[in-house]
Amino acid sequence: MQETEEGRVPGEWSRNWTSRVLSRIFPPRCARADCVSRPLIWRRTPMIRMDDRWLCSARCVEAEARATFEHMSMPKEPAAGHRVPLGLLMLARGFLSEAQLQTVLAAQRQARGGKIGSWAQRLNFSTERQVLTALSLQWSCPVLALQTPPDFTCTAMIPWKLLQALRMMPVRFIRSTRLLYLALCEGIDHGALLAIEQMLVCHVVPCLVSDHAMDAWIERKSSWTAPGVRVFNQTSGAAEMARITASYAGRLCADQIQIVRCGAHGWVRLTAGGNKSDLLFDLGWLHHDRPAEGLEWSAVG
Repeated sequence: MQETEEGRVPGEWSRNWTSRVLSRIFPPRCARADCVSRPLIWRRTPMIRMDDRWLCSARCVEAEARATFEHMSMPKEPAAGHRVPLGLLMLARGFLSEAQLQTVLAAQRQARGGKIGSWAQRLNFSTERQVLTALSLQWSCPVLALQTPPDFTCTAMIPWKLLQALRMMPVRFIRSTRLLYLALCEGIDHGALLAIEQMLVCHVVPCLVSDHAMDAWIERKSSWTAPGVRVFNQTSGAAEMARITASYAGRLCADQIQIVRCGAHGWVRLTAGGNKSDLLFDLGWLHHDRPAEGLEWSAVG
């Protein structure tokens, strides 16, 4: 279905308006089992939808948001290490000799950090293209190949703080099919990609780029900072994040709230009519679940 220049499907505004009117005349029941409000035939204020659950008041919004934040704030279990080590892939493809691989690993251990591919390039054993080819095999992800320059206007779809933390960059958005091509250089965080798909109602196509290309794009961040994004780096926990979310929802008269975990951040999108505002909460700070620097020199690359 075709979309307008503003990115909305034709008829979306009228359907949303009809839905808001019906939610006042025939309001659905509040999804909270502990709700103390009485069912009404007519509501002076509209119901608020949070992740396909209807909520009737700021109290219920805060309670539902707290339950969501408590779930996503739990420490994540490390992903199973099922990938073939990058060094072995480069050896099998002939990009490194056995002696060169041993030299790369020794340099990595001595420096206590750095990536296998970066060390291979730094020692002039491999080219950037060879490293990308090996990473593509390791992650089963294609290398980005654009015939035209990237369209960085679509970076406004995702808060800059998330792009910077996850080292990813939207490079093309096809509105007719809602395909978002997303450049990556730090491996694939499938949980983050799923969160982006849920939040933007699109299909994400990940593609690999070099660290050099990503660094060049990130350096231009000043012109990509999206308005309407509020970042909270330190909070006391789920209760405070829920209070902040409910407060902003009331202040902005939001009729829809979406909450997802994207990497080490809780991403909240508040929609009021056609206007969207984002809140970002640092979840990694709560449990200190960021990877330690000493773990970066594993032979996986």
